[in-house]
Amino acid sequence: MLAKRNLVLLNFWDIIKEGSKLTHINNEYISNNSNDCYTFSYTSGTTGPPKAAMLSHKNMLGCVASFYSHEDLQFNSDDRYLSYLPLPHSMERSVSLAMFYVGAFVVVSSGNILKLKEDCQTSKVTIFLAVPRIYSKIVENAKSKFAA
Repeated sequence: MLAKRNLVLLNFWDIIKEGSKLTHINNEYISNNSNDCYTFSYTSGTTGPPKAAMLSHKNMLGCVASFYSHEDLQFNSDDRYLSYLPLPHSMERSVSLAMFYVGAFVVVSSGNILKLKEDCQTSKVTIFLAVPRIYSKIVENAKSKFAA
């Protein structure tokens, strides 16, 4: 299947081994400016047409640092976070980056938002962060069960 698409599957550790053979890396194009663009985050267009917002290295590091300056958000390498939002979502990127920073597990969801509960149970998440709409759905579901 990959060959038909002219793609090659590479083993991660083989890539690391090949990279370790490099004796010289040309830094000519590597910038150390914290204001340089780190990534693009695509907006939904709620206040106009959809567009790409440029986020700097400083911005993303600030997001990660903000997690660790809050006493209730003390992530560690034993944590498991369920990644379920689209990767262009700024919260998803920030939280995943914070998890990577401490060496925590980032588990990717099945992709079916209706199976979010099952994904949490299967992956044994220790951290669940959500956008307000998800919490509203959880509360609505609990209220309907209590009413029944």
